[in-house]
Amino acid sequence: MGQFGNQPDFATVVDTVSSLSSDVVLSKPSAVFIGAVTEGSTNTLVVVPVGNASYNASTRVTTNTPVTFTGLQSGTFLPIMITRIISAGTTVPPASILLYR
Repeated sequence: MGQFGNQPDFATVVDTVSSLSSDVVLSKPSAVFIGAVTEGSTNTLVVVPVGNASYNASTRVTTNTPVTFTGLQSGTFLPIMITRIISAGTTVPPASILLYR
C-alpha cells in the first residue's frame, strides 16, 4: 500500500467492468474485488498480474502470462494487482468485478 505521509492506504478510485466479450486491458494496475457470483458453481477468472510477462530476445516479443483463479466466492479480493482480464466464467457477471486503485 502507500507510504506514510505521501499516499493513502486505501483505494481512491473504483471502476467496474462493463463487458467481458473480449480482453479487458486496464489503463492502470488494479486490485480486484469479486462481488456476487453464482454460488455452488466453479467460478473462474483469468487475469494477467502486474509483471507476469516473459520476453523472447530472439523474436523481441513480450508475452503476457495469465493466471487462472478458480473457486471464487462472493466477496473475494484477489491477492494480486492485475493489468488485464482475459476471461471470466459465465457465473461471474462483469458488473460484479470491481477494480480498485
